[in-house]
Amino acid sequence: MSSENLIIETDGDLLLIFTRRVQKKDATAVNAVLGKRKSPHDTSDTVTMLVSSKHMASASSVFKVMIEEKMQRASKTSTKAKIELLLPREDPTPFVIVANIIHGRNKTVPEKVEYQLLVSLGLITERYKLEECLRFAAISWINNLHPKGLGNFPNWVPGCNKEAVYINFLVWMFGMRDTFMLYTKIAILHSDENFEFPVPSAPRHLPAIIAAIQKARLQVFSDLFAALRSFHMRGTEAISYCQTTPKDTCDFMTAGSFMKSCARHVAWPLPNLPYKGLRVKTVIENILETGIQSRCKESNPDSKNCINDQMFEKMIEVQIKVIESRISGLDMIFFLRMRLSLLSLTVRMSRLAMRRVRQTLERGPDPE
Repeated sequence: MSSENLIIETDGDLLLIFTRRVQKKDATAVNAVLGKRKSPHDTSDTVTMLVSSKHMASASSVFKVMIEEKMQRASKTSTKAKIELLLPREDPTPFVIVANIIHGRNKTVPEKVEYQLLVSLGLITERYKLEECLRFAAISWINNLHPKGLGNFPNWVPGCNKEAVYINFLVWMFGMRDTFMLYTKIAILHSDENFEFPVPSAPRHLPAIIAAIQKARLQVFSDLFAALRSFHMRGTEAISYCQTTPKDTCDFMTAGSFMKSCARHVAWPLPNLPYKGLRVKTVIENILETGIQSRCKESNPDSKNCINDQMFEKMIEVQIKVIESRISGLDMIFFLRMRLSLLSLTVRMSRLAMRRVRQTLERGPDPE
């Protein structure tokens, strides 16, 4: 087994050992980060990275524990000057960027990274608690990831689903409050599903972010379709709202034309949970394209006294547009407080359960 050696710190005393998992199609991108191999025929399947244990321990509490444990074992079993840490599950491509940042080698740190590499860097940051160390570089990467502007977010990330959630997780992890609110709003507006996808090695807070975006998205759809159903129900009630001759003709025309317009622009019957395949932004735009045909307008196009026309306009202006204006992203501070409240509740429940177990043990078995 051959090894490719990378030197981050010349006087380093810690050797990180990785297993290379690179497909041929990814070789060019990987070499751009790791540097050229020793020769075109190099087939090494491991990568070693010489770093400073002091730098790594200072940047990461996780690495500090790993290094201290390794040093204790090495002092008893080995006389090597360097200690070794095996990281077979880690990808050396993002890790070399992390190591360069930790060691202050700023000239070697890229100003831009592709989406997949950014996600890998974020997962490493979360695993090894490197948020403070990588924060400024990560903010630059995130801001440079989408040069055309945030308004084109759905076209930037295909599907605006799994990828959007990971970006929101990264923004949240690095404390970008305004960007987190904006990105989560974009995810709510443009997602076409409920993020029901498998997440291997999911970061701790990712499921909570998914749940919050999902809940907000479903609530918007529920409000929109409730407004449409309410208007339709009023048009089909026994009470006649518009006093025309013959009686109820205007109501009949209004209800029928409304159903036809919904079928053409939105859907009829109106969809129910979980609204898969629908995007909030698109549905709102389609609702604003709907219309009605009333008997009053048919008889007199300039008439403004038809109660059905007034109710429809009010439904659009007061309900649909207000619902759209109230759509907002997640507030990071509120989100953190909610997470702390849930954590506090979990701790209290655990303590209560432990107290009951202790009381049961002290009481002993029930007499027969």
